[in-house]
Amino acid sequence: MIIRTHVSSLRRAALTTALAGSLIAGTAACSNDSSDDAKSKPTPTATPSPSSSAKPSTSRSPDISGPHAKEKKEVLDTYAAFWKEQTKAYENGTVEGTDLRRYAGGKEARTPAFLSVRDDIRRLKKVGARSVGEPTHSPTVTSYTPRTKNRLPIAKVSDCMDISGWKTIDVDKDKVVPLPSDQPRQFITTAEIEKWPEGWQVLEIEPSLKRCTP
Repeated sequence: MIIRTHVSSLRRAALTTALAGSLIAGTAACSNDSSDDAKSKPTPTATPSPSSSAKPSTSRSPDISGPHAKEKKEVLDTYAAFWKEQTKAYENGTVEGTDLRRYAGGKEARTPAFLSVRDDIRRLKKVGARSVGEPTHSPTVTSYTPRTKNRLPIAKVSDCMDISGWKTIDVDKDKVVPLPSDQPRQFITTAEIEKWPEGWQVLEIEPSLKRCTP
């Protein structure tokens, strides 16, 4: 969800949130400057770990085996739960009433992933739009670094994301806003997810215009 669909704006929208602009591009064009807060280092706060039951059905379950299989499964469960709550927030027009903070920084969430979702929702509301439906995902863990003396465990996820079923609605007209013709429907999105003492947290989501096949 991005305000404009060219490469630079996609890369600036840290979601996760990458879809906000592309889903409202047909409704209006406005500033897509990142919040200064999104550049700050996130501070861990107490949050419960996600359970496998939080994983939405729209995420395909990869076969996870080999070293750190347990940790990689936890990473993908967190990623899927984050997207489930993010999608709910876009449809409701607010992060309140969702568990987004649980997966993106806790009660006082300040991660770039959380702030990007919050700011994108504000832009959607400003132009009189909201999203319905949901994207589908095919995520895999591309790297996992165990805890070290100076660093918490961290993982990177690559996701072939399909936004064909995720629509933007012009609230006043009650009509679907079509995506621009040059906006890929399936593209690669990456995420950085770190294990805090209280559980895995999505720090940042980075979209791209690199096409893929789920």
